[in-house]
Amino acid sequence: MDQEKDVNQEEDQPLNQKELQTLPVDPDLTIILRNDNMQQQPNVDISQTTPVLCEECSGSYFEQAMVIRKVSGLLTGQGKPGYVPIPIFKCTECGHVNSEFIPQEIQSLD
Repeated sequence: MDQEKDVNQEEDQPLNQKELQTLPVDPDLTIILRNDNMQQQPNVDISQTTPVLCEECSGSYFEQAMVIRKVSGLLTGQGKPGYVPIPIFKCTECGHVNSEFIPQEIQSLD
């Protein structure tokens, strides 16, 4: 019975920072989580906001998508490549990604 408590207590423990940096999905894939973009939304009166429109078609609906960047196995420290998911928003009408939705660190890449 005491052994069960120990196991359950370990499962409830939060992951440390090192464990959060890489998340193994399968033996050939490592996803590196970015937490620098996770910001808490401020409490704002919606009537004091302005709409965001697609630069291409003027659509006003967007959906989240991911840009995936591959990381060398040397940089992951695991000897195999990893992947960095970067969340962006694209227009639901035409698929365009407004320039304001592309993180600065990847704008000049490719």
